[in-house]
Amino acid sequence: MREVKPADKNKLLIRKSSFLPRLHFDFASTAVDRVKSLGKSTVRFLTNDLIARWINLTYDSYSRFYEGQLRLGLPVSKELIQTQEEIRSVAAGKLALTLYHIFLRVTGIRVPRNEIKYVLIGELEAGNLRLTENVIILTRKQLKHLVNRCKVPSYFFTDIYEEATRRRILRETLTHQRLPAYFDSEIQENAHNGRGDYEVVYYRDYTAEGKEIKFRRLVSIEGVTSGDRRPSVLLVPGFANNSNCYDLTNQQSMAKDIADKDCWVYLFDPRGMGINKGKFDPLYTVDTLIDHDLPTVLKFITARSRNKPSILIGHSMGGIISENMVLNWNIRKHLNEIKTLTSEQKAFLNQILPPVDVAEECLPSSRRFSGSTIWPAFSGSSMFRSKTP
Repeated sequence: MREVKPADKNKLLIRKSSFLPRLHFDFASTAVDRVKSLGKSTVRFLTNDLIARWINLTYDSYSRFYEGQLRLGLPVSKELIQTQEEIRSVAAGKLALTLYHIFLRVTGIRVPRNEIKYVLIGELEAGNLRLTENVIILTRKQLKHLVNRCKVPSYFFTDIYEEATRRRILRETLTHQRLPAYFDSEIQENAHNGRGDYEVVYYRDYTAEGKEIKFRRLVSIEGVTSGDRRPSVLLVPGFANNSNCYDLTNQQSMAKDIADKDCWVYLFDPRGMGINKGKFDPLYTVDTLIDHDLPTVLKFITARSRNKPSILIGHSMGGIISENMVLNWNIRKHLNEIKTLTSEQKAFLNQILPPVDVAEECLPSSRRFSGSTIWPAFSGSSMFRSKTP
C-alpha cells in the first residue's frame, strides 16, 4: 500500500496567497470597465440625449403656447402666420412671371412683370380671379381678359392660349395632362432681398433604379427666357454637404452671382441631403452619385433645355463625381480604342462601367486633345470643375 504524504502547509499558504491578488485584480478591472462604461453613457446623455430632449420639450411647449394664442384669438408674431394679402401677392407674382414669358415668347413684347402682377392683384381684389389654395388657375375667358388688360394685341391670343395650355395655367387642361416635373416654386423679389428678382423652381425626377431625386433651378427673372441659348450651370456640393453652400445669403451666393450673368443655375442635392433630406440612405456613396443621381439630373436638364450647353461646377467631392461621371461615359464609349489597357483591365472595366447605350445617349460627341487623352463634351457643352480642399 502506497503511502500518501501530507501536503506541505507552506505550499498551500503560497497558493492561497497568490489567488487573493488575482481576485483583487479581476475585481478592480471589472470596476474600472464599469466606471468607463458609465462615463461614456453619462457623456452621451449630457451631450446628446439631454440636449435633444430639452430642444423637443421647448419646441412642444412653444407650439402649444402659440396654438393656445391662436385659438383664443390673441395676437401672435407675424412670422407665424401668413396674411391673405401676402398669399395673394405670392400667387400673383408666380403667375405674372409665367405670363411675362408667354407674352415675350409669343409676341416678342416685354410687358413689365410688375405691371402684370398689379393687374392680377387688382383682378383678385375685384373678385374676377380667385385663389386655389396658393395659386391662380385661369379659364380661357379670364386669360383673354388679362391679355386685353395688359394691352397685348388680340390677334396673338390663339398662340398665347396654346402656350398657356402647355404651361398648365388653364383650368381646362389640368384634368387632361400629366403632372409636370416641377412641384413648387417661389419668387424672391428685390424689395425683400435687396439684390434682385429671382425665381426658384423645385423639380423632381427618378433614377433608373426608381429613386426620387429633387433639385432646384435658380434664375434671374428677366435675365433668361424660355428657348434662349443661355447655358445651364449645375452646381454640385461636396461630401456631407448640400446645395445651400452655394446660396448662403443674398450677398454671399455663388448661385445668384452666376444667375446675374444670365445663366440657368441648377442646384444639385445628393440623396438624403438638402431638399432630399429624410431617412438616411445607406446607398449614399460616390459610386451611386456617379452612376445614378447626378446623371439623372444632368439628363433632365439637357432634355429640358433642348441640348443647350451644360456646365458642371463641383466643390471637393462634387468635382470628383462630376469629372468621373463624364469620364466613365467616355471610357465606355472608347474602351476598345484605348491601347494602353490590357485585356484583363478592359474585362474588369467592362463589368463596372455604365452600359454602352447610356454612354451613347449622354455623349453624342466628344473631342480629343493631344496624345491619347480623351476629354468629353456633353451634348456639345463644356465642363469644368472647382476642387477646393
